[in-house]
Amino acid sequence: MPTAVVAFAAAKISGAKLAIDLRDAWPDLLAYSREWNKGVKSASLKHKILSRGPIQFVSFVVARTLYYVLGKAHGVIFTADDLKSDFQNRPQLRKNSKLLNNMVTIRNVFPRGKLERKIAPRVGQNPLKVLYAGNIGRAQHLQNVVDAAEIAERRGVPIDLKFVGSGDARLSVKNYAKRRKVSTTFVKQRPADSITDFYDWADTALVHLTDWKPLEKTVPSKLYELMEYGVPITGVVAGESVRLIESLEAGYTVPPESPEALADLWCALAQGDLSLKASERARHWVENERNNVVPGLIAKFLRKMEL
Repeated sequence: MPTAVVAFAAAKISGAKLAIDLRDAWPDLLAYSREWNKGVKSASLKHKILSRGPIQFVSFVVARTLYYVLGKAHGVIFTADDLKSDFQNRPQLRKNSKLLNNMVTIRNVFPRGKLERKIAPRVGQNPLKVLYAGNIGRAQHLQNVVDAAEIAERRGVPIDLKFVGSGDARLSVKNYAKRRKVSTTFVKQRPADSITDFYDWADTALVHLTDWKPLEKTVPSKLYELMEYGVPITGVVAGESVRLIESLEAGYTVPPESPEALADLWCALAQGDLSLKASERARHWVENERNNVVPGLIAKFLRKMEL
């Protein structure tokens, strides 16, 4: 959000056209500031003090500022159709008809390099190998994953959990898993070119968000990477992400903050009731978006910027 303000000032001074690339559901997420510490051990003293009034005031100012900057932009790029549609109907932006006509969804399907999975088929009753690779932060609330693994193991279905990444909630999730006596492995963030080793290890990979309403209108970029690599996805998501996973047969989904439902899914995968093979449709779709759809959308977006 600060970048948007700086870009607005730079465009004003230089006379350049302004485009905003809105990657998350801001400013809506500001309304959930009271829940930002749900995934960490406890709220800091500073957060407790600020939450009694200052955060609400700052959130109001930031939201008004962002809407002002967006209203002066010549185009806005989104990463999800639902978020774009939502913004097109916002009264704060109705005055800028050119802007409403130049909003586009550019999906984050850009590659990290050649991705080619070495598939190792699941054997017998080995533990189901579940990978989470990404930010271990507040918006994920990965304690839900630990709870689901505990439930599955009580049912006699062992889960081998591996977390790869860093973030504000990493230590809290690690300590929570210890208290629940759930077997987990935590690996610090690795270079992008080494992540495929973990993808090859996994039976299924998590795309996981908590149940904040604004997150229903976002699509994590990790989803596209897993689709292209062919790792069966366990999606703990809502909204547009669910539609993509299910329509492209890239894996299975359950609602956020429902450890029982997640445990049910993992038990079905471990026992062979559901397939652990991702559809080729998802990979072809990602490749088509990158090679054919996105270049045309960017070119059209830039042409409209000049009108």
